[in-house]
Amino acid sequence: MLLGARNSDEIVLATGAGALGIAVQNKPLTLVQTILHTFPTSLIDAMARKDGLQIVAFAVIFAMAVMVAGEAGRPVRFFCDSLTQVMFKFAGLIMKFAPFGGWEGAFDDSKAHENFGSVARTRESEEPS
Repeated sequence: MLLGARNSDEIVLATGAGALGIAVQNKPLTLVQTILHTFPTSLIDAMARKDGLQIVAFAVIFAMAVMVAGEAGRPVRFFCDSLTQVMFKFAGLIMKFAPFGGWEGAFDDSKAHENFGSVARTRESEEPS
């Protein structure tokens, strides 16, 4: 962690090579190293390390293989199309229910008296005189 707070008024910067992260510690990659780094040794490893370049490279190569496969790749393409449709519907449902997540804190037993009080104060201040 680069920043840490000991109390509300004080911010402490962490020092040392470990706090800077791997990206700052390493020197830039050469062109050959960048090209070699583009292709993942394992898709799961690339996902675990959140390496976007390798994930995109895998997706592009996979899509080209599905297209080149012709008739044999058709079921895979239809599966991917169907999965895309389902995931967009899933995301749409999450978006529709997202506003209700904001009310979660208002109904928390430990904070209910504070939250409802602040809602009442806000409504009083919004009412025209």
